[in-house]
Amino acid sequence: MAKYVNLTASALVKTGSGVLKSMYVNSTSAGTIKFWDKTTAATPVINNTITPAIGFHDLGDANFTTGLYATIGGTLDVTLHYE
Repeated sequence: MAKYVNLTASALVKTGSGVLKSMYVNSTSAGTIKFWDKTTAATPVINNTITPAIGFHDLGDANFTTGLYATIGGTLDVTLHYE
């Protein structure tokens, strides 16, 4: 079952393995996001820096093993969907 979390700043989303499903950008002003397969902002990178538009974004069911960490730059309000 998919879970979700709303972020406006960099954060650890999940510890352990899982799948990054999608994101919904609620609002942004030149915001960016980057996803890591770690519990901190350290390699390996799942998706490098993205400058998303408002709306739904399919992230391709990206598998992660160690954890899911999201780095947010600028102003971004985003809801991540993951398992």
